[in-house]
Amino acid sequence: MPIKNKEHSIVDITMGYKCNQNCLFCSVGHIKKDLIKSTDQIKHDILLAKKKQATVLGFGGGGEPTLRKDIVELVQFAKKVGFPVIRFQTNGVMFSYDNFMEKIIEAGANYFKFSIHGHNAKIHDALTQVKGSFERALKGINNLKKRGYSVEADIVINKLNYKYLPRFVEFFISKGISKFCFVYLIYEGNAVSNQEKVAVSMREVVPYLTDALELTEMFSLDKSLVFNIPYCLIKKHENKIVDLGEYNTIMLSPLNNQDLDKNRYKGKRKFNICAECKYDKLCHGVW
Repeated sequence: MPIKNKEHSIVDITMGYKCNQNCLFCSVGHIKKDLIKSTDQIKHDILLAKKKQATVLGFGGGGEPTLRKDIVELVQFAKKVGFPVIRFQTNGVMFSYDNFMEKIIEAGANYFKFSIHGHNAKIHDALTQVKGSFERALKGINNLKKRGYSVEADIVINKLNYKYLPRFVEFFISKGISKFCFVYLIYEGNAVSNQEKVAVSMREVVPYLTDALELTEMFSLDKSLVFNIPYCLIKKHENKIVDLGEYNTIMLSPLNNQDLDKNRYKGKRKFNICAECKYDKLCHGVW
């Protein structure tokens, strides 16, 4: 069956789980790094995405796609197949290298989501466990901005960074970022083994997240979205809560293929009081 909303339909391909960072909160950190799709398997996924009438093809969703030796070939193939938007979910390190960035752009990539988890090297590098990763990501942003491309900043909210969300927004606005995604961490993978370091309650997060969202409105930014936090905690910004709408996203990974809308309740729970909320039928609970 084709994806319902063709204008925003997305197929995200997880090529494997190899990564050049080891984030303390990584939800797939427990999955074997040698679980990797072949070139032919990914080309098959690309053709499947086209058959499903997706308009956005994403590379990412687990592992770091820029580490593959065949990544340029795969982007070229996606462009040849006819995808208008070819998106990268990346930690940005490889985009700090001009030669790599030029090859990826020439191949056809045109949408870039950087996973950045702090407004300074102290916080970001502590979370990625790779010294210098913050500066590499900043250089990657600068490289793409110089070429005229916009970059989206995705931050996983956790104990080390939640108090600095407003400063995070201010800092990256100054770097030319106009799109933000705020993702409350999922307690899977590395987040379980590092729970003492990264765990923070949603209620603790909300005041700082609210201030950050108000900053994005003040500056009339292109996009600011919230994942994994329910409406009842952020009542003034319900229009930014992705979980209340349709994801229109299919994920193809080495482990399985899943429609995020069909699987949106998996692993989540609701409480009796939820029945009193006007968003009860739309909200799928909390992790």
